[in-house]
This record gives sequence, C-alpha cells and structure tokens, in this order.
Amino acid sequence: MISEITSVIQKEKLKISRQQMLLAFISGILMSVSGSVFQMDWLAWFALVPLFYSFFNFRINGKTGFQLSFICSLTYYLGLLTWLFRLHPLTWIGFSAGESILIITTGWFVFSLIESLGLSLMGYFMGLINPDGWKRALIPACLWIVIEWLQGLSDFGFTWGRLAISQYRNIFMIQSANLFGSLFITGLIVFTNAVLAIILIDYLKNREKISFKLLLSTFILLTINMVYGIYTVFTKQDSGKSVNAAIIQGNILSDEKWNMSPQDALDIYLNLSQKALQETKNKNEKIDLFVWPETAVRDYIQNAVTFNQLSAFTSLSQTYLLTGVFDVKQEAEKTYSIFNSIAGISPQGKILGVYSKQHLVPFGEYLPFRGFLQLLMPKITQINALGHDLSSGKDAGIIATPFGNIGGLICYESIFPQIIQNSINDGAELLVLVTNDSWFKDSKGVYQHNAQFVFRAVENDRYMLRAANTGVSTIISPEGRILNELGPLTKDYLVGTVKFRDRQTIYSKIGDFIAILSLIMLILFGFLTKKELKVELYDK
Repeated sequence: MISEITSVIQKEKLKISRQQMLLAFISGILMSVSGSVFQMDWLAWFALVPLFYSFFNFRINGKTGFQLSFICSLTYYLGLLTWLFRLHPLTWIGFSAGESILIITTGWFVFSLIESLGLSLMGYFMGLINPDGWKRALIPACLWIVIEWLQGLSDFGFTWGRLAISQYRNIFMIQSANLFGSLFITGLIVFTNAVLAIILIDYLKNREKISFKLLLSTFILLTINMVYGIYTVFTKQDSGKSVNAAIIQGNILSDEKWNMSPQDALDIYLNLSQKALQETKNKNEKIDLFVWPETAVRDYIQNAVTFNQLSAFTSLSQTYLLTGVFDVKQEAEKTYSIFNSIAGISPQGKILGVYSKQHLVPFGEYLPFRGFLQLLMPKITQINALGHDLSSGKDAGIIATPFGNIGGLICYESIFPQIIQNSINDGAELLVLVTNDSWFKDSKGVYQHNAQFVFRAVENDRYMLRAANTGVSTIISPEGRILNELGPLTKDYLVGTVKFRDRQTIYSKIGDFIAILSLIMLILFGFLTKKELKVELYDK
C-alpha cells in the first residue's frame, strides 16, 4: 500500500519553471543578506516568502520541492560564508597563491553544498506531503527546526547558518530562547514567512479573500513572544557575586602568530595586562579577573618557565587569570595527547582547573580521513599550523574560583548549544569563551561568530566574556546585550563588571526539546497524510 501511495504522489512528472527558480534564488539572496548585514535583520521575516510562494502557488512533488529548496539554501550558504576567502593567502603555511585560492574555494563550495543539502530536505518533504490550510505554515517550520537541530549533531556538525542568529540584536524578540532555544526563533521566522506567502497568494487570486484567521494567529504568536521578551528584560534580577574582568586582545594575526616565538607572544599579553592594571588603578578601580584569548600562551601549561611567568603575574597583580594554552597528557609509554585548553591560575600561583576543547575543528585542529586525504593531496596536512592532531576534551572542566564556577568554551564551540548546556548543568555560573578569529580578520565572519554567543547568554541566563585574538572581544549580559566591545584588528583591552549567576533556565534543563516535539508532530502529520491518501485511493 505504501508503494502504491508513493507512486500516486510521484505519478505526475513535474518540472520547476524559471519563475520558480528565480523566486527560490531571491529567497536565498535575502536570507544571506539578513544573516550577513545585521542592520538588515528584519529581512529574515520576509526572505522566505518567494520560496514558499513557489511552493504554494505551483504544483510540486518531492523532486521539484528538493530542487527549489536546494537553489535557495545553496545561494544562502554561498553568500553567508563568503568570509572564508579572508583566509587567503595561505602562503604562510606553505601553499602557493594558486593552491590557496583552490583550497579555500573548494572548502567554501563544499561546506555550502553539504549544509544546503540538509535544508533541501525541507522542500522534498513539503513536496511529498503537499499540506493544505494552516499545515502549510506549521509543517515547514517543524521541518526547518528538525533540520537545523540535526545539522548540529556529530563531529562534523555546523550550526553557523541558523536563521535565528540574524536576530541577535533584537533583544526583545530573542528572550524566548531561554525557554526553547534559538531553534524556536527559527521556527517563528519560518512560520511567519509561510503565512505571509499564503496571504499573498490569497490576495492575488481573490482580492476579497485573505486568510485573516491565519494572519491573526501569527500576529498573536509574535505579540506573545515580544511581550514575554519585554517582560523578561525589564524584570530580570541582576543578582550574583560581581567581579571586574579585563579581556586582553593582542591582535596577533595568524601568519604572525605561528612565525613569532612563544615568548614574544606572551610578552604582548603581559604588557597589555600591565597597562590595563595601571590605567584602571589610576581610575581607582580594580581588576579581579583577566581573560586572554585562545592559545595566547603558545606553550604547554606544564612548561615550568612559562608557568612561572604566568604565576608571577597573578601573584604580583593579585588577580586571577584564564588563558588559552596547550595541555599535554601522557596516555602510555611514548604516547601523548595534546589539548587546546583554558587554564585558570590563582594569585597564589595554583592551577584552579583546566578546560580542554571538546569539539575540535576538522582540518584546523585535526585531519579527518588522514590516510585518504594524504594520498589525494599530500599538502593538505599543512593546513593545520600546529603540525599535529589535537585530542578532544571529555568533560565540562569547570574552573572553580572564590567568586564562583567558570565554564570554559573555545572557538566555535559557541555554536553548539549542547556543550554550553552541559557546562551549566555541571555548575557553571559564568561563561568564558576564548577564540582565535584572526583567520577571518575584520570580515562578517567575526561578527556572525559573536552573534552565536549572544544566544548562548540568553539561553542560559549567564554573563559571557568573549576574548578574541584579533576581535571582536565582548562582554555580554544574560539578556544578550553587548555591554562592551573591542573591534577587530585592534590591540587593546576592555574592562567590565560581570556577575556569577546560578539560576537555571527552562532551556538549560530541557535543551532542544522543541526539535523532538517538532519531529513527533511531523511523524503525526505523515501518518495522517497516509490515511488521507488511502481514502483517496479507495475512493478511486
């Protein structure tokens, strides 16, 4: 019976028209602009209308739905990830200018292709189900939520392109992320776009008939979300133990970082920290905690000479220090594991804890499928500036201080909500991200990366300290406000007051439950659709 139903669905041979392709392409462009130009974030609420118009105003099946979604999503990711070209040139790690362009272009296209294939499934299932009425808005929202959730799973997960991220400056709109996460905001965006497309079609076909009930329900939903956001922002209790934190931004570009001595790099951070201490002292202020970025200390924490310099600094300044550093552990005789880590050092010169990065960057910190890729392109191993693969950490690695517990994050771990949720559940009261975004200089990529961290603050009701090598470095409040910011390619420091908070949000407790709920709803819709098709077959 199922095969009979499938044959009926796919019986009619459909082809997408040029008009449909153009509409899908326009949606991809608008999505890309809303995710790259944050002053245009409002575009996200209209960007998908052309795509849904091409779905609802024309007949589609699974194949044509997939094709339209593919055109839209590939255009979206190609535009969103253009900052990858700021990696050029890779001559400093041994590639020629031509090889550099080839590698970056290939990575840009393959990355975009893989991510767009995931979102293309939305159109495929829409073509199979062909929903009607209010389900034309609810089903694509559920599908998009599930697909974005799946994109974050596995070692190759990549959630950079979540639609919600475009809204990171819309403080009132994003507060519901502390209930259901950023996926809920994505769902709202998709649902609203689908409703607007339905209303546009109704208006064009019959000017007297507009789906007022659907429009009204959408307006009520968005109003409730906004009212909740306003209420949350203005009633939030700013409780917790306060500390004055200083973020040091050394502004050492990638091609400089690995060509200068570790001591020279360390001196830059020590000198900037001394400057921060002196200038704040002149203002009758005090720094309690310093945060240095990812691999600011380009050495092992076990190196006695390096550690003595760090502990001497904390002792003389009577401050706590969190710094990016390497950690090494002996696993067996002549076998060592090296970790990209954050070490916490007390004024007494003691290591308070070490957090080791759990989600490593493929091709940046380790080479997947090493044997095959070395045969295919031997020079590919040079992409990793370290010259060897790193190992991943196994736990949240909470760093305990007298002020409270600090949860560490490194680089693009900020795009994986589950890692932060685990840290919160293990007791983190303040979140610190150290990162090296110098690869992307002052491109849109560094701002997109920072936008991810805003959502992690809202989802978990935590202050955030983001220390970047070349920018942007930020201090973010629990409601997602950027309290202080240091722009890219700037050698400087910033100081701000943050608080340790122990409240757990609903999202901290349930995580991305909305994705599971959406999946259950899709299964239910699929079951009901099969029943309806069976009735049609028997009637015929």
